[in-house]
Amino acid sequence: MKGLRVGPLVCLLVGAVPAWGQGPAAPSPAAPAYVDRVMADLPPSEDEEDAPEAPYDPSGPPRYLRVEARVGTEPFDARHRTRSGVVAQALLETASFGLLSLDGALPGDARRATLTLRQRDLPLADGWRAHHELGVVDRPAPPVTRLPTRITVPSFVVGGAALQWEQPERGWWLQAAQGEAGRLQGAPVTLFDRLGGQRSLLALQSRQAPGPGQGVWTTAMMLETAENVLPTGALGAARQSARSGQTVVRLEQGPLSLQTHTVRTHQETLDTVRDGFWLDGQWREGPRQHSFGAYRLAPGLSWVDQPLPEDLEGVYYRGQWRGRLWSVEGALDGLHNLSGRHGDGFYAATSGRWRLSRDHSLGAGLTLRRYAGQATQGHADWRWQHELGATGLRLEHTDSQDGPRRLGLSWDQEWALPLGQTLASSLAHARESAFAPAGLGAQSLWNAALAWTLPLGSRAQWNGSLQTQRSSAGQDTWSANLGTQWRLAPLWTLEGLYTRSLGRLASAVPLDPLAPRPTDAVATASRAFLLVLRHEFQAGSRSVPLGGQPQAGGGRVQGVVYFDANRSGTQDASEAGVPGVMVTLDERYVTRTDAQGRFEFPLVAAGGHTLAVRSDSLPLPWSAADETGQRVEVQLRGDTRVALAVQRAP
Repeated sequence: MKGLRVGPLVCLLVGAVPAWGQGPAAPSPAAPAYVDRVMADLPPSEDEEDAPEAPYDPSGPPRYLRVEARVGTEPFDARHRTRSGVVAQALLETASFGLLSLDGALPGDARRATLTLRQRDLPLADGWRAHHELGVVDRPAPPVTRLPTRITVPSFVVGGAALQWEQPERGWWLQAAQGEAGRLQGAPVTLFDRLGGQRSLLALQSRQAPGPGQGVWTTAMMLETAENVLPTGALGAARQSARSGQTVVRLEQGPLSLQTHTVRTHQETLDTVRDGFWLDGQWREGPRQHSFGAYRLAPGLSWVDQPLPEDLEGVYYRGQWRGRLWSVEGALDGLHNLSGRHGDGFYAATSGRWRLSRDHSLGAGLTLRRYAGQATQGHADWRWQHELGATGLRLEHTDSQDGPRRLGLSWDQEWALPLGQTLASSLAHARESAFAPAGLGAQSLWNAALAWTLPLGSRAQWNGSLQTQRSSAGQDTWSANLGTQWRLAPLWTLEGLYTRSLGRLASAVPLDPLAPRPTDAVATASRAFLLVLRHEFQAGSRSVPLGGQPQAGGGRVQGVVYFDANRSGTQDASEAGVPGVMVTLDERYVTRTDAQGRFEFPLVAAGGHTLAVRSDSLPLPWSAADETGQRVEVQLRGDTRVALAVQRAP
C-alpha cells in the first residue's frame, strides 16, 4: 500500500472481514461439527447426483478463502485495453481474537495493488468490543447518524485506518479514521485511486440507560478534517483544506422520537464558516407513521469538501397510513430561500395504492414543486396477477421548467416460469415537447427491455438484459448485459460478463429541491467484458450463523439492490442493479453489492432478519425506498432471495 500514512492508528489494527459479512466470535474449535440428519428416506435429487459437494473438513477453527483470477476491459476505455488481476478474500474465526480477514486486489500494475485487513468483535476488558480496519476503508459514523433523516451527511473512502470501540450495554461508541483521500473505480479489478491529501475523523456516541417512565437520550459528536484535498466532483479545481463538525442529540419517549443535527464547516482555504441545523421527529401510532422537522442551511454549506443542500430553510412533514387493503403516503415542505435568489415556495408529493382484490391493485401519485421553478409530475398504474405472471400498466406525465413536457405509457411483465427461471419484459412509449434550453425538438420515444435468468443444466446459469430506445429525432440508444456462471467442480466456478451500450440518455431531474441535480445528459457508449475463475474453500468447525447460536444451522440469503426508477416497488426489465452499495443484515453484518447489484450472506440463522441498504453508500440523489429495512424469513438449509429498491426523490 504505497503512500499509506496512518499514524498511531496502525498499531491497533489487525485482521479482516470477508466481503459477504461480519459476525461474532466462533465456538471453540473443539466443538462438534454440525451434522444434517436425514428426516425421510428420500432418493437424492438429480442436482445432488450431478453436482456433488466437496467433502467438508471440520478440523481446526472455521476458515474461508476465495481467490479469483480476473481478465477483462474497462468500460469507456476507447482503446479497449485488456487488463488482468487477482482478487483474494480470506477469513479466520477465533475464540479470543474475533474475526480476522483480508481483502486484496493485485492488478497487472502492482503499484496500484490494494489490501484491506479487518478485525471484528475483539473482546476487551469491562465489556468493550473492538473493530479495526487497515487499508482501503469506509468512514465510520455513530449509529445515531445513520437513522432516517431529511438531510444526509456524505461519506468517504480513504487509504488508511479506522477503528470502532463499542460497549452497547452501557451505550458508548468511539470511532476514528485517518488516511489519504481517494475513490474506488476500475475494472476488471476494483482499485483505489489516491487523490492526495489527508482526511481524519473522530466520533463519539453516548446513550443514556432508560429509567422508569423516562425518555432515552443519545448524544453524538463527529469531527472530520481534510487537508490539501480536491473538492468532490471537481478534479480541475484547486486543492483546499477544511474541517466540519456535527453534533446530534436524540430523545426517545414512547412512540415519539426527536433528533437535532448541528453542522459547522470551516473552509480554511477561503477562511469562511458555514452553519446548518435540522430537526427530525417521528411519531408512530399503529399503522400510521408521522415524520416532521425543520432545517436551516446557510448559503455555501458543505461537509468538508462534499456538497450539502444549502441556501434555504423550511419545515417538512411526511406521513404514512397503511390499512389492510390500502396505503397512502404524503410529503410537504415549506421553503424559504435565504439569499433571495428564489422566492418562497413549497414542495408536495402524495401517492397511494389500493388493493382491489387478491390479484388486482391500483396506484396513483402526484408531485408539485413551486420553488426555484415550477414542476408537476403525476402517475397512475394498474398491476394484476394472472396465470402468465404479473403485469403492470403505468401512465406518467411530467411538466417542468427543467425539461420538456412528457407523457408516457409503459407496460411491464414478469412471466411465470418454473422455479429457477425468470423472465421480465418492458415496453414504453412517450411523447416529449420541444425544450429550447437543451436544443431539443419535439420527439416520440419507444423503449423496450428484456431481462432473464436461465439455468443451463445443474451446474450453469445464464442471465442477461437487453434495452433499447428509439427516438423520432434520431437519438437512438441501446445496451446489452450478458452474464453466465458455470460450476466446473465443487470448489471451482467460472463466470463471464459482457456489456455493450451505445448512445446518450437524458438524466431525469428530481423535483425535490433538497436533492442534487445531475447533468443534462450522460454518455452511455461503452464496451467491456470480464472473465472470472474463482476458487472457494471452507473448513473448520461449523461457523455460528449470522444472528444465531452455535450449531443452530441456517440458510443462504441472496439478493439484488436495484434502481426503482418508476417507484413501483418491483424490479422491471429496464431497471438495473446498483453496484458497490453496502447492505446490512440486522444492522450488524455488512456486505457490498457487485457490478450487477447482487449480494449474498452465505450462512444466516433460520428465522426472521432485517435487510437494509446503507443510504450513505448510494449515489445521490438516490436513497433506500424503505429506510427501516425489509424483513425476510430464512429457512433452514434454504435459499432466500430478496430485491431491495432504491428510489429517487420525486
